[in-house]
Amino acid sequence: MEDSAGREAEGPARGDTTGRTPLPNPFLPSMTALYAVAWLLVMLQGWGANIGSDPTGWLYDPANTAARIVTRDLELIEALDGEGPLFEFRRSWYGSRDEALAAALEVQRDAAREVRRRHELGYESLDQLERSELRVAVVLAELGQLDEARARAVATGNAELTAAFHAIYGDDEHGVEPSVDPLEHLARAGLEDWHLERAALRLLDGGEASLQRLEIAGEIERRGQRWLRRVDGLNAANALLVLAGVAICAVALFKRSKGAPQLDVPWSMALGFAVLVRADFWGRLYYLLLGAVAMELEDPSGLEPFYRWGTLLAALPMLWLVARHLVPRNTAGGGRDFSFFGAARGRVLSVGLLVVAISALAIDLLGTTALARVSLSLGFAGHWAEGFDETFVWGSTREVVEAAIDYLVWTPLFEELFFRGLVYATLRTRYGAVTSAFASAAFFSAIHFYALSGFLMTFWSGFVWAFAFERARSLLPGVVAHSIYNLFYVLGIVLVYR
Repeated sequence: MEDSAGREAEGPARGDTTGRTPLPNPFLPSMTALYAVAWLLVMLQGWGANIGSDPTGWLYDPANTAARIVTRDLELIEALDGEGPLFEFRRSWYGSRDEALAAALEVQRDAAREVRRRHELGYESLDQLERSELRVAVVLAELGQLDEARARAVATGNAELTAAFHAIYGDDEHGVEPSVDPLEHLARAGLEDWHLERAALRLLDGGEASLQRLEIAGEIERRGQRWLRRVDGLNAANALLVLAGVAICAVALFKRSKGAPQLDVPWSMALGFAVLVRADFWGRLYYLLLGAVAMELEDPSGLEPFYRWGTLLAALPMLWLVARHLVPRNTAGGGRDFSFFGAARGRVLSVGLLVVAISALAIDLLGTTALARVSLSLGFAGHWAEGFDETFVWGSTREVVEAAIDYLVWTPLFEELFFRGLVYATLRTRYGAVTSAFASAAFFSAIHFYALSGFLMTFWSGFVWAFAFERARSLLPGVVAHSIYNLFYVLGIVLVYR
């Protein structure tokens, strides 16, 4: 077997089990079948729990998380003011104010519905429910839907809050006067930031109040400029990486190598399937058992470290199975030889691998960005709460660092080892590169339990990273590309919503 540079690589030939401990025979077929049934049941439980459910219910704090997202997004839109091609491009990219308000309304309605459901179950306070309804009312009023906004204020069930809202939004026939200043009453109820300031702008009008209006509007715009600069910076970094990757692709990625070898997988399909089914079963069982224990505890907060480090802990059975059954012993110096996965000494810092990583990342970013824009224009964009990690918004510094390590180190490393190193490589023992990449990418996206838009973007990423493995004969380019992709996600939340 040769590596990507055409050199002869060390390691056993396909089907050679020298130095490997095979799975038990003759029990392998029956035991694998048993594992496959158990794995399928675990997968069905996951799909049943996620498909068709409202992702808002997955959030720990839907009310405040939704308010933070809406506030920062609308402040950013408020800052999109100016003339010239740059501003026109920005407005076309970020959307109009009405489009942003319509998206904000959907977010706030989802959050209010979830808060009401939890309140009825005794999990959320009445104050939180009132705040959620008021936030919906403010966004409705900003969209000009005043009748529905006033009705939403009535839905709070609080006569004083209803009176305060109606006093601001011009319903003199309501007939109830608030006992204190309307804005003060809304502030006491917990309305804040953009929602309270927009109400203030509606109340303050003319004369001396016009100066206060200018101050409030200026403060909203200043904050919006801050978020806009950060998002522009992330988009610029994204664009630079794409340009670098496209340039590299033009020179190297699609250049045909003389005698480029096939990916020669040193295990059989049966053995690879037996390992990957066991590995995924035990990893998923970890989270099932953790959830079951959490439901039995009055205070499950003590389990938080097991969730934050879950990716690493759940991957330990996979590492043991791969090392024991698929990786041969290194005859030179003992230990295990992971050269098939690209972990041989001298290849980790290879310029060639870095070239493939940047190229793969560029193709990935181009595809996922295009899919996101198309899904948004066709009206099937992913749910706003899907995959949103609140740790990066509300967590302590330590929690944010631990979550970032998970996203940037453990997740790329172990997902690439499993989906490309195990699933894709096992399929390659029998099928071609395109078929194997397609099937492994479909599996990769299916078990993330995303809606159509998220499914397609995850599928594209898995497809690209499979070809990065095929091209480089190493998982390292996919790990690097995966990590940088996740880095953009983490920075996007931390820099704008935290």
